Amino acid sequence: MIDITGNEPGGYGNAFFYLNGANDTALLARPRGTRAVEIVQAFQADMPDLFDEVLTVQDFAWPEQPWILASFGGPPVGGGWMIAEWTRPEDRIQFAGVFTTMKSGWVEGAIESGLRAACQIDPMAPAEGV
Repeated sequence: MIDITGNEPGGYGNAFFYLNGANDTALLARPRGTRAVEIVQAFQADMPDLFDEVLTVQDFAWPEQPWILASFGGPPVGGGWMIAEWTRPEDRIQFAGVFTTMKSGWVEGAIESGLRAACQIDPMAPAEGV
């Protein structure tokens, strides 16, 4: 679950739930009209104080999008060693991309990986935004 409310006015917030692997497979087998409500209810059962009020729920499934039919990738549980391998330069070749971070599927991962690769190329380059 991710709170992406940011600086939105009005005292309301947004929460996103992301499911992968067996969890998303099981949920996608459920009727589309019930899935988002079931997830919110499951979180409320485990953490009753998580939401004071739920105004609306929606679901979106990448595997159901006709031109995508999948989701983002990332290392499996216990696969953190893969990131160390993917970020290791191979001679003069640097590797970057969201799959080389723990933020796979997020633009922050792409930015983080690009900055890391740039620092590997030129460790003396000044940091951005400092």
